[in-house]
Amino acid sequence: MGTTRDDGSQQSMWVSAADLPRGGGHPFYERLNRILEAAGFDAFVEGLCARFYAAKMGRPGLAPGRYFRLLLIGYFEGLDSRTSTSACKAGQHDWTEDPMADWSLQDAKNRFSVVVDSAVEGTPQRVTRRGRPAVVVLAAAEYERLRRLEKTAAPTLADLLIAIPQDDEEFERSRVPFRPCDP
Repeated sequence: MGTTRDDGSQQSMWVSAADLPRGGGHPFYERLNRILEAAGFDAFVEGLCARFYAAKMGRPGLAPGRYFRLLLIGYFEGLDSRTSTSACKAGQHDWTEDPMADWSLQDAKNRFSVVVDSAVEGTPQRVTRRGRPAVVVLAAAEYERLRRLEKTAAPTLADLLIAIPQDDEEFERSRVPFRPCDP
């Protein structure tokens, strides 16, 4: 919700696209955009696609030039799912490498072999469900290493029994009556 002004009216919740913060683009894509712009690519693709537009509604909401660029990004970045391309379009993809990669459950299902390959190569893969971390995919060797560490760090039952303080004093037995047992 917007905030209320002193005069009782509410500020507009509308933010124009020009006012949104923009992150630095990748130099490759910036150069590609300049080349495509100089060649008049958007107008060229628009002209090619015009015959497929509906008579009443015109072209779809996403301009063909932009759609082509998203396909290129998907190809170059290895995004083989429509969901990943949509995340890229919405600016939700971070192209910097994180020591642990995050995947939504849907993206992990769509690209499971990539998730497993990355885990085998040594990069744990975190899978989220509804925005919350759900599981981490690890290489089997890393999992076994962690299990061995856990076992060596955890005390055994014998260690715990030996660690009980020894005392020669007698303990007073509780006088709580026993509960009757059902036959």
